[in-house]
Order: sequence, then C-alpha cells, then structure tokens
Amino acid sequence: MTDRPVLAEPSPAVSAAPDTTPQPWQVTGSTISYQDRFLKVRTDQCLTPAGVVVPTYHVIEALDWVNVLALTPQFEVVLAEEYRHGVGLVLAGIPGGSSESGEDTDPAQAARREFLEETGYGCSRLIQVSSSFISTGTMSSRTHSFLGLDAQCIGPQHLDPNEQVRVRRVPFLEWFRAARADAQHTQSTQQVTHLQAMWGTVSVILSGQEPSLDPLRGPLIELLSSP
Repeated sequence: MTDRPVLAEPSPAVSAAPDTTPQPWQVTGSTISYQDRFLKVRTDQCLTPAGVVVPTYHVIEALDWVNVLALTPQFEVVLAEEYRHGVGLVLAGIPGGSSESGEDTDPAQAARREFLEETGYGCSRLIQVSSSFISTGTMSSRTHSFLGLDAQCIGPQHLDPNEQVRVRRVPFLEWFRAARADAQHTQSTQQVTHLQAMWGTVSVILSGQEPSLDPLRGPLIELLSSP
C-alpha cells in the first residue's frame, strides 16, 4: 500500500535512541483522492521516528460495520442470501451493513436498523459479542457483532433498489457444524466478521449467562468435542 520508503537526511544533532518501542508516525501531508457517503480514500505523506519518509500511504476511512447473528425462539439462525458483487457470488450470511450518520456512538441502533431492513425481523434483545478493527493497516473503521435473541418477523423488508435478499432460517447447530467443517474455504460463514459473531455467540451459550439458550449448551459441547 506504499511506495518505497525514502531515508531522510540524518540530523547531526540527533543521536540514535536505544529505545525500540514503536512510536506513531508524523503525518506531513494528506490528500483525498475519492470521497462519497460511504467511504473516503486518503493518501498520507509520513515521517517515521527513525527518519524514514513514507511518500504515499493509502487509508480508507469507512463507516463502521455491524452484523447480527440472530436466533429465533426455535434456535434458528436468520440468514440473508444475496449477491455480493465484491466477490461476484450469491452467498448466505448473517445480516449486516454500514452504520449511518448519527449511529457512530450507538452500534446497537445501527444493528437493529440493518437487521430489520434486510430481513423484516426484529429481536427482543441484542448482546454485543465483539468489536474490532477491520484492517488496522489500511482502514479506520470497526466491526461490531451482535447476538440477537427471540428473532421474529415483524414486517416487510426495506431494501435498496439494487438489493434482492432472500431470508433463510437454518438451525443454529446445523449452521455451526457447516461453518466448522468449511473452515478451510472462503464461504460467507467464514468471513472474519461472521466468525467473530459466531464464536462470540458460542461463548455466550457456553457461559450460561443467557438462560434462554441453555437448551443449546449440551448439544453444542458435544459438537465441539467431536472431530
């Protein structure tokens, strides 16, 4: 993502410090090459503490992402099957999308909105199971994953004109078994953001902190113990 770094002329007045603790770079210049309501592509010119000039470093400033692994009262996962143009495939995965203006400080609000728009479903409660940066080297945004409880259809979908989403419901244990078996392949269930939601949900089930999920604990432990 960068051009070849250039060594700056060393300053004779500054001696090399023995401390090797990494330090932030100094941004000496910055330009915007593209911007719309979804993302901004920023190119920085930087100077490292060691005096190395980084002439071009590209950063994508995008809105935070949210997704919801929602379980129905029958312990089915609510999936959204749609065409994903980035990879040119029709995939079924857990619903998710970008936050909107005003939702930056309330990812749960964004998660409820996205889940309802894509599926027409609502949840009685959301439990945040993970929050992490998407790619610390090139992106500034985070992904927030939620476990949704008691998911039920409460109305129609509210899709964008370019969207076509089929809602599917798959038993959680069946979905989890398939995800584990397919761990070496690039499928929708193996997106990093979906894995975070999946393993976060597994943690909640095994912890016993949510009594409504207790019927899943024994079968899940048995599944985890199998090859």
